[in-house]
Amino acid sequence: VFVHELGHYLVARWRGIRAVVFSVGFGPEMLGWTDREGTRWRFSWIPLGGYVQFAGDANPASFTPENRARAASGTFLAASLWSRFLVVSAGPAMNFLFAAVVFAAIAWTVGVPGRDAIVGAPGRDAERLQSIGLQVGDRVEAVNGQPVESGGQALQLLQDTAGTPVEILVYRDGQRRLLKGLLAEVVQIGRVIPGSAAEHAGLQADDVVHRVDREPVRSFAELRERVLASDGAELALEVERDGAFHMLFARPSMVESVDADSGERRVAPVLGVVRKPLDIFQPAREPVGFVQAINYGAGQTAAVVLLSLGFLGDLITGKGDAGDLGGPIAIAEFSGDAARRGAADFLHMLAIISASIGLINLFPIPVLDGGHLLLFALEGIRGRPLGERASRFLGWLGLTLIIILMMFVTYNDIVRY
Repeated sequence: VFVHELGHYLVARWRGIRAVVFSVGFGPEMLGWTDREGTRWRFSWIPLGGYVQFAGDANPASFTPENRARAASGTFLAASLWSRFLVVSAGPAMNFLFAAVVFAAIAWTVGVPGRDAIVGAPGRDAERLQSIGLQVGDRVEAVNGQPVESGGQALQLLQDTAGTPVEILVYRDGQRRLLKGLLAEVVQIGRVIPGSAAEHAGLQADDVVHRVDREPVRSFAELRERVLASDGAELALEVERDGAFHMLFARPSMVESVDADSGERRVAPVLGVVRKPLDIFQPAREPVGFVQAINYGAGQTAAVVLLSLGFLGDLITGKGDAGDLGGPIAIAEFSGDAARRGAADFLHMLAIISASIGLINLFPIPVLDGGHLLLFALEGIRGRPLGERASRFLGWLGLTLIIILMMFVTYNDIVRY
């Protein structure tokens, strides 16, 4: 938010527009100071955004021909249409620039994610690796004859073949070796979906499911089949937790979903757990030069924007789930998790949030930057700004939409956490 508002502020100063207030947060001032230019810099009590108030910028309805004719020099009202367009555009532009710079800095200092599937310290999966002969430092090149191009692909292939015989081609000590064996699958839970049947039953991350209704389960595929076959009836789960066994009872929730290919809606029982992935591949990184880092930063920023637009398109077409939208609590949760993983992950999260803020502010909703830019475009076409009544109506409409959106994502956060 600070970076976004700084973009507005710097370009306004460049165009000769005075800033009255630069606030991080809304509501009453918590602390602040006034600089020699007369701008009040402050932190406010409600940490849900921020704003820069320019001289003569009272509200959207102030943009009338009469008010502009009376506006004093150095105010936002008196500025040319081009100057106002640049000032408003600078906020999202600064967000995208900041994201690209942070992504590039991470790439230049610690490298970019490597493509090779290198076996790292196996941790809890040591015994499973030993059963098929994998060793730390092995580079996996193929699984059951299928070439491997990345650690993520190797991980998926190994998880899909868990519980069945598998052949793995690895590169070790300067030569290739073909390993054969059975990679036993541990039905271990990686994450429990908040509000799900699994959470209500008391299941926790790292629990290992051994039996369902007294019948053994040897893979997540079997667990999924048992849940689907239940038709929502209660299931007795025997789980192992910290070396002790517990019997838990879960009644799967009947959830409606949309098939991504056919668009067909279907209702099926869902337990609400995510499989814990194999913990065998180290997060290898490859060093890059300065120019490559810059290109990587720009590419990652574009990828965040495209993914966000794709998700929005799925919501509009009914393929996405509005429950996946997150608000301030989700941002705090994800940022906290990233910070615990280290500085690089935390900065990566900041860059994603910055690019997202830039994109959201370009939506053509009144009170957002995109709404202002749309009004400026109309002003350029008409040769004059909208009348006071229309401007006031659009301002209230935009504010109402933003409040509804904030309430919705905050509700999602409360339900989720």
